[in-house]
Amino acid sequence: MKYKHLSVGKKIAVIFAAIAAIIMAFGVFLVSELKLVRAGTVNFTDSTLPRLEYVWRKTAKNRVTKK
Repeated sequence: MKYKHLSVGKKIAVIFAAIAAIIMAFGVFLVSELKLVRAGTVNFTDSTLPRLEYVWRKTAKNRVTKK
């Protein structure tokens, strides 16, 4: 049966189902991307920040001793 032969109620139901499917697919995509963001954040806080803190403290000591 073609789309133009459907009743108005069935057309609305088809459009609603299509929009719901698109939203669900977008939700799955966003959840997967959030997992990547979380992994990047954990990497940043576990490895990069301690190194930056070490360098900051090291340079702060050098600035204090040079005065």
